[in-house]
Amino acid sequence: MSVVSKPYIYEMSDESPSSRSIRTKLKSEEDVYSLSQRCIVQIPNTRNAVLNCSNTWADIDISYSGLTGDGSAPLTGIQMSSIGIYSAISEIIVEQGTNTIQHTRNHQEIMSLLLLTNTDASATLPLSISAGTGALNSNRTRLGQTIVVSGDSPNGIVAKRSYSIPLIGILSSIKKIPLFQLNSAISITFVFADRITKILSSNLGSTVSRLTDGQATITASINADILLLSDRAIQDIMNAS
Repeated sequence: MSVVSKPYIYEMSDESPSSRSIRTKLKSEEDVYSLSQRCIVQIPNTRNAVLNCSNTWADIDISYSGLTGDGSAPLTGIQMSSIGIYSAISEIIVEQGTNTIQHTRNHQEIMSLLLLTNTDASATLPLSISAGTGALNSNRTRLGQTIVVSGDSPNGIVAKRSYSIPLIGILSSIKKIPLFQLNSAISITFVFADRITKILSSNLGSTVSRLTDGQATITASINADILLLSDRAIQDIMNAS
């Protein structure tokens, strides 16, 4: 008598639905942006593609020019905001067609709460490498990265600096967005800060050094993790839906 019951199928099962992951850098509509401008990046609704939000972030390059300061030693002791490059973004808007998926106003204030009031140092310290934020000091206060300015006021300049940051909201969640099921692209809009003093400041007394004005040149893109599924996997998903 066989120890294998008749309904038992002991041959190899069919191959599981295959997929492969690709990383792509999606550029903005314009090459460069200034303060107060709106930067738009689109994620296309590609066939068989799924956006892995947990492994997708924004790449931002920024340089400064025309920096103006006053005091006895203008443009000395300049540093980034305590929340780093997050201070350069005042709003994040995520849309798909005519539908608004996410609209994050007061982005700087939200990031300040997340980074500066978090009591778990281990959860925030890794961001200091990629976002321009400093480590917590002994008083659990966070400072921004030191910025060395070339030239004197009103012509101070800072060469391009590059950052990679996760975006709060749906684009940093554990979810995956099935791009293949959308009838149009996902549009991500960054509204940049309106003043240089929201990004940079001096850590010295105002009588010694105070940053008063300046311009920023910004480029932004989405560094996306895209999963490309096989036709069979797509059919399985459709059947399960």
